[in-house]
Amino acid sequence: MNIKLIESLACISKIIDMINPRLNLHHVRTAFIAWHLARESRFTPAQCRKTLLAALLHDIGGLNEESRLQPLSYYDNELNNHAAVGAELLASVPLLNPLSPIVRYHHTHWDNGKGDRVNGEKVPKESHVVYLADRLDVLIAHYRSSDIISVKDEIINIIVDGEHILYNPEFINAFRKIAKCEHFWLKIKSTEFDDYIQDIPRIHNDSISLHNFRDIATMLAFIIDGFSQNGVQHSLVVGRISGFLARELGLTPIQCLKIEIGGLLHNLTSLALCAAPAHTGEVNAVWDELYPIEAIRDIACWCQIQKQI
Repeated sequence: MNIKLIESLACISKIIDMINPRLNLHHVRTAFIAWHLARESRFTPAQCRKTLLAALLHDIGGLNEESRLQPLSYYDNELNNHAAVGAELLASVPLLNPLSPIVRYHHTHWDNGKGDRVNGEKVPKESHVVYLADRLDVLIAHYRSSDIISVKDEIINIIVDGEHILYNPEFINAFRKIAKCEHFWLKIKSTEFDDYIQDIPRIHNDSISLHNFRDIATMLAFIIDGFSQNGVQHSLVVGRISGFLARELGLTPIQCLKIEIGGLLHNLTSLALCAAPAHTGEVNAVWDELYPIEAIRDIACWCQIQKQI
């Protein structure tokens, strides 16, 4: 069974963007920018991979109702606890646990080198890259109605002005090199998700097991239950019961695992009810985000049918 990691996390990032009116394409654009910064900074392949994956999910902890309605601002509020919440969510998934420290500190200012540590703990270099990429995308979003080429010098100047205080000079140097490439600015104009995700080399695209995807679905179920009217842990309990019943019926291990995942995700449409205005009313559109993962299309079909019964 071939489940690709980038496609799986990209689907989650699209669902996050769907339910948060502030975040349209924000995660994938931030990942696109962060990967270019990491590569230009001569990160190792492992560091590039972690930077990319963390950027795809960096605001996963910011989906509560209060933070959902806060406008994105270039001058961020460091007191926002979404980074800590996101880090805890990722820490709960063994496959994604290495991304947790990156997300926890992705709003850490460089502060003339003091941002190398927080409370005695080393801040990953990847966190500072994701922070720069995140702020750059937020800034670009403010100029979305303008021709990006005509305002890029202004954007560059604002970012570079944050050197030493907000950003590690090493990564500002990488940004300066990237900013000289017109292809980068032309690409960042796109409003199509696939334009960004397809530009990322598949060297970082590991295959994951169905058990790995079950763990990711468990994390998503926790988020779903936060928006659902059915109560805390509803989806988690439905997932466990579904898997138990499948085993009692003597189904194959793969079938049991898929049915458990279906139980975990069965209430995914509760997220669509909180969707951004552009998606309001498209309750079933949330299932479309799972279809690119070929190995679990049957699960998406089961869940859709279950909601229609």
